[in-house]
Amino acid sequence: MFLLKMVMVLLLLGIFYQDIRSRAVYWVFFPLLALAFVLQRLLVGQTPQMVAFESAFPAAFLLIQLLVLSIYFSLKQKRFVNITESLLGPGDILFLFCLCLYFPAINFIAFYIVSLFAIIAGWLTISHIRQQKGTIPLAGLQAAFVLLLIGFGINPANENWFYTFIKPYYAV
Repeated sequence: MFLLKMVMVLLLLGIFYQDIRSRAVYWVFFPLLALAFVLQRLLVGQTPQMVAFESAFPAAFLLIQLLVLSIYFSLKQKRFVNITESLLGPGDILFLFCLCLYFPAINFIAFYIVSLFAIIAGWLTISHIRQQKGTIPLAGLQAAFVLLLIGFGINPANENWFYTFIKPYYAV
């Protein structure tokens, strides 16, 4: 289990480094990361059917998000817009689909929303300070976000971590 976690950390570090440095990530990182995420879930006792079932909702959520974005920008520009050409890199999308294999549904949605807001706010702040614009290395920064969770001893594949964050707000 420790070796697998180290492989996951190294893959996430590789994605972070490559995306920050060159805004491109070697495609081989994504199937390796997906495999590591699935193996991690299998090693904690989940069956392949459970992994597939639990990954289906986050993947469907992500597909709907991508479809809505594509429709929105297509309607706005009055022509079909392929969002992977100028808005999202294919690596960003592949990384998010890898995360669907790791996070349970509630954790994926929480991670997706929190990481997007944090990354956009941070990137806008940095861009404003530096007075320059550029593309956001989304996959790399989200990989760093996952590394932070793992570094703080949080297992994103376990649903209980999310509830420990919100428990103080609904406890009587």
